[in-house]
Amino acid sequence: MDRRTLGTALGALTIAAGSAWAAWGGAIDPPGRKGNPWTPGVPSAARYGSARRIVSVNLGVDEILLSLLPPGRIAALTRLVDDPTISNVTDLARAVTDRVPQMDAERILALEPDLLIAPPYARREVLGQLEDAGVEILRIPDCWTVDDIRTHLRFLGEALGVPDRAEELVREMDGVLEGVRARTEGRARPRVLFVGMNGDTMGKGTNFDLFVEAAGGINLAAEALIEGRKAIPVEQALALDPDVILVSGYLGDRKARGMEARPDLADDPAWREAAAVRAGRVHVLSGANLLSTSHYVTRTAEEIARILHPECYAP
Repeated sequence: MDRRTLGTALGALTIAAGSAWAAWGGAIDPPGRKGNPWTPGVPSAARYGSARRIVSVNLGVDEILLSLLPPGRIAALTRLVDDPTISNVTDLARAVTDRVPQMDAERILALEPDLLIAPPYARREVLGQLEDAGVEILRIPDCWTVDDIRTHLRFLGEALGVPDRAEELVREMDGVLEGVRARTEGRARPRVLFVGMNGDTMGKGTNFDLFVEAAGGINLAAEALIEGRKAIPVEQALALDPDVILVSGYLGDRKARGMEARPDLADDPAWREAAAVRAGRVHVLSGANLLSTSHYVTRTAEEIARILHPECYAP
């Protein structure tokens, strides 16, 4: 199949950022399952250690690659890598000139990659067509939690021939979390609630829950037995009466998606009488940290700790 024919045959795939990863949906086999030869922890997994023109089509992978590898091994990154509201590596990314705005076959083939790293939501038929054109595909595991990110780092480190560097990143990530816990241990625990743009919150099993606990707070959504990231009625949220409300600073690509600027909760009749709103205790978290699916994610714990316990970080 030639490049023109392949480019016509392939549909576009959205390039997702951070925690917007889709579910497996049976499209790709995760590590250790039939169909994916690479299982974290297997020393012989470094099949791609000689890859020198790697293409990434996921922001979390962008961030990991730029910490794992010299930029000379990376042929292209996603367009999101240049957006400081969602990317932690805008400076590092300048060393890689090409971007992949979408999963376009002709664009990818023009880069002459020797490896494409495919996220979990990629359609099997699309990847199959790219493989038919001679593109090597590394299917990466799903990534939702800090535990997943540890697995992800090791998986990519082993597959790309840099397992020691991957372990360094795992230690750095975990060290941030341990440092936050050490600073906030024994402090009073403010009651915290995350409020999303769509009226959602983050409960048990989320990174946010882990980070609030580490930062010396109580996640009210978890206390209310909310699992994962789910919608919460305003009435229920108000009844929880949080001491502190946290929101995300990332609103998506407004130009592409027509999104409006974040409304101030103080201007919302439903929220303006909430104690945290009246007291000015509504804080915006870095979307680049909060939504990251890379080792940068634990920075959110430190960010929350600085909000809840600024005295722990006083000079």
